[in-house]
Amino acid sequence: MFADACKIVSILVVVWFQNRGLTITLCVLLPFVFCFTRHVQKNMLASQIQNRKAVARASGHVPETLHNIRTIHCLGKEQYMQERYDAYISESYEAMERTNFYDAIYSSSILILNTAVVAFVMLLSASGNRTVMTFFGMSAGTAVAVINYISQVFSPVESLGME
Repeated sequence: MFADACKIVSILVVVWFQNRGLTITLCVLLPFVFCFTRHVQKNMLASQIQNRKAVARASGHVPETLHNIRTIHCLGKEQYMQERYDAYISESYEAMERTNFYDAIYSSSILILNTAVVAFVMLLSASGNRTVMTFFGMSAGTAVAVINYISQVFSPVESLGME
């Protein structure tokens, strides 16, 4: 995580010398991305823990059922034990679905944000306004480099979120 944070800071320093407006935009945007990342990480962790608990209950249910099979048959509780097992499996599936949902949403959200920042910077750099051009104006070669730098800023952010 420390290496990814250092990578982001170093890219921001390089971008500062290429395009100050982009650096300001990224510095404003990164705290919101960090908050979104932490929210997704906490929810994914909670879902994974809930899934592990449900799997543990389901795994413990099978030996318990086998150990007490005669009592279950004598009391006629086969349906009850089956419903309990089904509930444990359902809890596990629901928790796994939440984990998969956050996993899918986070990665695509970061890619969409990356594209939106590139589009925003390119629109501002192409505007004819002189005050905007002092912050966002750049040549074609610088524009290509800036697009690469934006992707490199969001790459460590995405890897931090996926950890």
